[in-house]
Amino acid sequence: MSLFRSRAGGLNVREAGSAVIFKNNRPKYLLVDLSQEALLELTDDEKIEIVAKRILEKHRKAFEELAR
Repeated sequence: MSLFRSRAGGLNVREAGSAVIFKNNRPKYLLVDLSQEALLELTDDEKIEIVAKRILEKHRKAFEELAR
């Protein structure tokens, strides 16, 4: 499938596992092989924990103020 061929060396997504699609010379999309994506193998609780940790880190100062 020529759609999955990169311009640089003929490597395809099946071999590499992922590909970056550019728009206006900037990375815009990431095409991944879902069977190889580790994040999809996480349980729902693990995904929630990751998101909660990210939110806590982002808003740490506000949470510390609220805790006073």
